[in-house]
Amino acid sequence: MISPWVIYLISVLNTVKIISIITTILFGGLSFIAFPVFFDDDEKQCEKFLKIGVCVFVTSLFVAMLVPTKDEMYLMLTLNYLTPENIELMRSFGVETVQQLGDAIANSINKIEVK
Repeated sequence: MISPWVIYLISVLNTVKIISIITTILFGGLSFIAFPVFFDDDEKQCEKFLKIGVCVFVTSLFVAMLVPTKDEMYLMLTLNYLTPENIELMRSFGVETVQQLGDAIANSINKIEVK
């Protein structure tokens, strides 16, 4: 049985992935725009911003690359439960159910014809 917490975790991880993609884009673009405009005179402030920006950029980039998409997570969860044994079990269950349904229909037809 799939826990509801797994579904919740998938949703949270998807949000984390989206935020990390946005952060990567913002810090990547901000570094090209902000450095020439704001940090021409102050080298120490420029260096501090550069260190923080690179750390945030690299971290968010790795999170964006390593966290799978929502669809991929659902697919992995499905494939975890989809085993050859489960497929064979469902096939035999399906055949038995169809046979029982056919027998029930045949019995109903026979009862109607007997009357």
